[in-house]
Order: sequence, then C-alpha cells, then structure tokens
Amino acid sequence: MNNTISALTTAGGAAASAPSPASGLPSVPFDPLAFLSGVWSFLANLAPALAYWAAIQLAAEVLLWLIVHVLKPLTAHTKTNLDDFVVDSLPKPVRVGALTLGLWAFAQAAFPAAQPLGMPWGQWLAGALVFSAGMVASGIANALVMWYYHELAPQLRARRGGESLQVSKDVFPMARRLVVWAVYFLTAVVLLGQFGIEIGPLLAGLGIAGLAVGLALQDTLANFFSGLQLLSDKPIKIGEFIALESEDGAIKGYVEEVGWRTTRIRTRGNCTYFVPNKLIGNTLIVNFSRGLDDNWKGSSMRVGVDYSAEPKKVKEIIMQAIVQLQKNDDRFGPQEPMVRLEEFGDSALVFKAMWTVRDFAQSEAVAGEVREAVLSALRSHKIGIPYPTRTLVWEGKKPGARKK
Repeated sequence: MNNTISALTTAGGAAASAPSPASGLPSVPFDPLAFLSGVWSFLANLAPALAYWAAIQLAAEVLLWLIVHVLKPLTAHTKTNLDDFVVDSLPKPVRVGALTLGLWAFAQAAFPAAQPLGMPWGQWLAGALVFSAGMVASGIANALVMWYYHELAPQLRARRGGESLQVSKDVFPMARRLVVWAVYFLTAVVLLGQFGIEIGPLLAGLGIAGLAVGLALQDTLANFFSGLQLLSDKPIKIGEFIALESEDGAIKGYVEEVGWRTTRIRTRGNCTYFVPNKLIGNTLIVNFSRGLDDNWKGSSMRVGVDYSAEPKKVKEIIMQAIVQLQKNDDRFGPQEPMVRLEEFGDSALVFKAMWTVRDFAQSEAVAGEVREAVLSALRSHKIGIPYPTRTLVWEGKKPGARKK
C-alpha cells in the first residue's frame, strides 16, 4: 500500500513539473509565502529609498538658495561679468543633476540586488555623475561664450588687431549653440565609454546611416547651410530693415535673428515671420538699411493740378512746403528736395516731388505728412487738384437727330 502511494506521489510530482501541452513551459506552483516575502522586502527598502531621494532633493534646494541669495549678490559687485554668467547658468544643471542622482539613489536602495542591463549600481552612479558634470560644463561653456561676446570682445575691439577676434551679433546665436552642442557630444562620448560601448564601430554605423538620414533631412540641412551662408556673406544683419522678393514684398520688417533653420523677421505691425533660411537664400533680398551718404533713402509722391496753373509757381509751392517740414522733422534726410513736372496727364499736370529719409521704416509716415502739407499749400494758393475728367467731341450729326 505504501509503495502504491509513493508511486502515485512520484507520478503526481512528475505530472506537475511536466511541460504544459498548451504553453510548452513548466508549470510553477504559486508560493504565497515567497510572494509576500518579496513584497515585504520591497516595502522595507522603500522607506530608506524615499529618504535618500528626499535628502538629495533637499540638498539641491539648499544649494539653489545659496546660489540665488548668496553667490548672485556677491558676483554683482565684481568688475567682470564672467562670474555673473556662471552663476546664472548653475540652477538648471543643479536641478537636473539632483533629479538624476535622486533617481539613482532611490533605485539602488529599493532594488539593491538588481543589475539593470547587466551593470552594477556603482557603474550607473558613475554615469549619473558624468551626465551631471556634462550639464554643468555646458552651462559654463555657455557662460564663457556670453562673457566673451559681451565683455571681452568690446575690449579686443579697442585694441590694435582686436577686430579679427570679434564675434558679430549675427554669428553669436549660432556660435553659442554650436559650443553647447559640442559639450553635449563630448559628454555622450564619455557616457558611452562608461557603459562599455565602443565609439569607433558606432561612428562607422552612423556614417552608413548618415546617408539615409541626410536624404530624409534634405530641407533641414539645406536650411542649416543656407543659414551659414547668410552669416558668411552677410546680406542681412540683425536690426536691419529688409523686404523679400521686392521693395513692396509681402514680408518686410526688421531682422531679429538668423538661426540654424529659420530667420526671424519682425514687421512694423509687431508680427513675427519665421522664414526658412533656404527661402531667403534663393530669393531677392531688398536691404533698406544699407546705402551711401549717411544711409539716406529716397521717397517720392505724385500730384496733379489744373492745366490753368503756372508750372513754375506750382513747383515753388510744393518745394517750400517740403522744405518747411524738413527743417522741423529729424526723420528727413539732409539732401535738398526736388520737384519736377512729370507728365501731361489726361486731366491734370502731374508733378513729382522727391525727398530723402534717414530711416526707410519711417518713409510712409513722412510721406503722409508731406501729402497733407502739399495739399494745404496748394489750396491756400487757390490751385485746384482736378478730378479725372474726359470731354467727348462728336463730329457730324448727333445720334438720333431728326432729318428736316
């Protein structure tokens, strides 16, 4: 009897460990005691894990308070701006670094026996420290570029030969981004080495995949290199007033920034256009902010008067009106205005008045005042501005006339 029971038990155990015909995997019996033990172990480690995370975040907040309320007031009294730029760049790396280290501390305390991706927690700590150091380095690099542009470059311009070391305000935004990206790239290389990833084969693979990526990003790359061309040839600069396609183009305004993909143009109505660099590089650019002789720009208007008016008198009246405005308005250019008889119109003698303005963006406003002054002067001298009229002369009998 005992032998029978033993055989049944053995058979039952074999049947329990035999592969399931449906899944092909061995059937593992559920052990509630082991499950509860695992849950209890996790909960026991959760409290210190949360404590570590909270301690790191609290330390980061204390460090941020010291940066804002202690270091920043101290740097405000120094002669150089470098320390101010460095202090201003610290809050973001401190917050990101605290978050990264806090996640590491929480994970290694909550799951001490785990090895994510087959690597121990110490290796992950080294990676977190490298990442945090890269964030700090990128902030310091950005601060150095800002210091060079705002403080060192003006000093170099004041010295002999300093112009060659100057960074213009047009190149500065892109140069600043390139420096920060270079620091991020070096940080990524160090991180990959820290995790045992060979950079050589990876770069070779990226070179092969770069062709496909380049084909997929043709427009983006075209905008990037067009931006470099704009910064190199300098057909436009920040602060200049330009128009695209023609003087009366739909896009007309001040250049605010030449980025790596788009150029930002702000209109006089305070609207902002983000124009792809490729479009600007392939179209006609009208730059109103460049010219000779104190950068004046010409402006003009046409006015028609009665045929009964004396042309010399009309020219004198229009000239006096513009000259009087020019004496009292700094927006006019230094050149003397001109008035000439332009053409014999269908119903009026057409005169053209020309003057100059110092800023083309103000030309329309100045032209409006010129029109008002000329109209008032012509009316005061009883010179009319006729409506368009046409006289029809019939030869022979009028249509519909009765025969006698």
